[in-house]
Amino acid sequence: MASAAVPPSAAPEFASEERSLLIQRFSKAVGLNYVDSASHAMLWLSDLDFLRKRVEIIESAEEIRPMAKASLNNVQPSKDAIKAWLARRSKGNDSTRIEEQPGEPTEPTPTHVASQKTSRKRKSKGKSSSPRKLPRPTMSGSRSKRLKSAKDTASERDNGCCVITKMGEPIQICHIYPYPLGAKAKSERESFWSHLEIFWPPETIARWKKDIMGPDNTEVPQNLLCLSTIVHELWGSARLAFEPIEMSEDKTSLTMRFWWLPRREPFKQVPLVVAPSLPSDLKASSLNAKLWNCDTDEPIYSGQLVTMTTDDPEARPLPSFDLLHIQWVLNRVAAMCGATDVTDEELEDYFEGFSESEDMPVDRSLRPHANATSISPST
Repeated sequence: MASAAVPPSAAPEFASEERSLLIQRFSKAVGLNYVDSASHAMLWLSDLDFLRKRVEIIESAEEIRPMAKASLNNVQPSKDAIKAWLARRSKGNDSTRIEEQPGEPTEPTPTHVASQKTSRKRKSKGKSSSPRKLPRPTMSGSRSKRLKSAKDTASERDNGCCVITKMGEPIQICHIYPYPLGAKAKSERESFWSHLEIFWPPETIARWKKDIMGPDNTEVPQNLLCLSTIVHELWGSARLAFEPIEMSEDKTSLTMRFWWLPRREPFKQVPLVVAPSLPSDLKASSLNAKLWNCDTDEPIYSGQLVTMTTDDPEARPLPSFDLLHIQWVLNRVAAMCGATDVTDEELEDYFEGFSESEDMPVDRSLRPHANATSISPST
């Protein structure tokens, strides 16, 4: 009798008994029992081979243990990395919203012209415009053309429809690696990548970087895809994620798996050796946002496959498999650490003064992995 197919999982990494044992060995070697929830999620999603080598080195070289402990005991880098990644979210982020809106018509319609005149008349009556409406950022002519070209290419490749729901409007052309992160100062971008290097090997970091480190930075078709406004908003808030599954050899077909992600309360610290969890059977967001395939009228649930295609992988390349991979990792981290529903100020206050020795709230919903051999936390 053929064995039943293993259902897909939103976090197959957590099912690894070896990973659980390695993290327990790491905890014992460096004397670290609790970490912030972002570092905790990154460690449990980290590259397994890299983790194995790291633990072996730490166990054999006592002199590097304080540095290894400090790399996880310092909350600031994890907090900064997640804040930088969530810059993709369009909510409350004018620069992102401007950059990721579809191009405006080159010739305004009469109705549009009339509305502009009405708007100008209203402004002339002494009422100042709202301070929340920021001026549109300027850019060089050549950069503007490159941006338009990349977005036009992505829109043409995706037939101007949301790649998840097949909805035709309203549509936004969205960045996988966030535009605001790519626009940060070089030192800030280097800090972001340096923190990820604690958890993933250099070759993985290099693959994640390669498509957005050219002269056009984030403005390449490989970093863009069409999403409906609601899908974009949910994606940018880590309510969902796309798991890259397979790119065809001729690069004309890309398969992804759609996942809803849970909404979690933020916790300052969690037990290092206790595995987090992610449900694999969600049918909607935690606040009951639901999606449908507009071609089939079928609901979109966790675990469903999505296929993107292109008729010309050179002129209209598909989204980068590697950029989708970093998105798959970091959206799950953002969801698990509860960082998506707090402001920057709240995040600063929440993690202020964090130290491993403090008696802080611990996520009691975490449960030890059933298959793991227990090792008592170090004292």
